[in-house]
Amino acid sequence: MSISRMAALPWLIWFMSLGASAPCFAGTESASIEISEVKGGYELTVPVSRLVMSLPGSSLVQNPDHPGHATNGPRYFYFEDHAQGLVLSGWFEPEQGFRGMQQFWQGETRAWKKAGLPEPRDVVFRKVGKWDAVAYSIPIPGANNAHLRAHWLQAGTWIDIHLSLTSKMPDAENRAKLETMLKAIQVRQKSP
Repeated sequence: MSISRMAALPWLIWFMSLGASAPCFAGTESASIEISEVKGGYELTVPVSRLVMSLPGSSLVQNPDHPGHATNGPRYFYFEDHAQGLVLSGWFEPEQGFRGMQQFWQGETRAWKKAGLPEPRDVVFRKVGKWDAVAYSIPIPGANNAHLRAHWLQAGTWIDIHLSLTSKMPDAENRAKLETMLKAIQVRQKSP
């Protein structure tokens, strides 16, 4: 089975799991995500937010209309790197929508169980730079599928990122790559 075919199963799991925690906030045009391609990557912001997030990496490709993604929310973003089996997605939302990592994780896993999805394994809560994160793996046949959910809270904004990597590399290597990617993402406050 090819890596691209192996990647289809975890992406299906990944898409289904997004619906469990997709923040649901009413929005206006000034509350819609703005994504700019910049030298060496992308910058993401929401006009009503005071934060800008920079994604490095020219291998990431923005794909806002990926068929089957779990949300059409105005602050949702989705990038992928097919060659590596990497997916990066998430939301910009009001900070008050985040009720804490434990409550977030309980909601995620409860929704997965209800949907009949595989139980995550090797779950680890930790800080990755300034991000609060949970790393986990989803069992799939013929490959390893590592995930990293990370949350950044600052200046009234909650940034929720979901990184997923499917490959034949050992799980520890996949997780290390995801953490390296997360550490390279920069968040800064907009100039007044």
